[in-house]
Amino acid sequence: MMNELLKGAYDLHLHAAPDVVKRVSNDLEIARAVVASGMKGYATKAHYFNTVGRAALIRDMVPGCNAIGGLVLNNAVGGLNPTAVEMAARAGTKIIWFPTMDAQNMWDFVASSNSSLPSGCANTDASDVKGITILRDGKLVESVYDILDIIVKYDLVLATGHISKYESLQLLKEAQKRGVKKMIATHSEFPATFATIEEQKEFIKCGAKVEHTYLTIINKQFTIATLKEHIRGVGAENVILSTDLGQYGNPMPPVGFGDYLNSVFASGITEKEIEKMVVKNTAELVE
Repeated sequence: MMNELLKGAYDLHLHAAPDVVKRVSNDLEIARAVVASGMKGYATKAHYFNTVGRAALIRDMVPGCNAIGGLVLNNAVGGLNPTAVEMAARAGTKIIWFPTMDAQNMWDFVASSNSSLPSGCANTDASDVKGITILRDGKLVESVYDILDIIVKYDLVLATGHISKYESLQLLKEAQKRGVKKMIATHSEFPATFATIEEQKEFIKCGAKVEHTYLTIINKQFTIATLKEHIRGVGAENVILSTDLGQYGNPMPPVGFGDYLNSVFASGITEKEIEKMVVKNTAELVE
């Protein structure tokens, strides 16, 4: 059943070597596994640099694998930096994630919950990080408007990253107002970005797809049973499933993706619904 559920799928959120932390596999290994599994492609997310060049090489080296490049707006690229987004877009980047490991919300959550840092973080102490917020005095900072205009110009995918759900909603509302057509509310089940079903519906009203990732389930921060409730609550037509895998010690992403989809199917979500979430919805975002 695994290959049937993976057929034609995209995993739009995984991590590969080379990176600033150890990863379980590199892009070439992942791309070959993607093709072997029957998937159509994947997006490499690196918290500290653009992956567009790697994706372009993979598309040439591994026929049949549509590798997608992305840029995360952390401090390594200047944070909320319109120039970085413009140049990434010109090079063929498809996905722009708002701040993740440098989001002030991420560090506030770690401090308030006394939890460990998520894997993939290059810093070990908040004092080493200039936390990024997209709001000032309750309004979006000026550079965000410029970034949204560039996203519209190049028809890019906006992903919310690790900013708070309150920041995310303001961002998505403004993005919709400015004409952004493709949006992802990044792992809405992740503790630092958790959104209730009703809050997810607000994201969806803005035109966003709600993403749920396997890593949060592997880390026992969320369950397949609750995921089923969330999918039923908002509708499979509004959801994408991704892995967020690549951590050393976890399964290679395409293997984990198969395990994830098998578990979702076993919970009672239909094969047609899974196809909607991992084939149709994802393709509409990146093709």
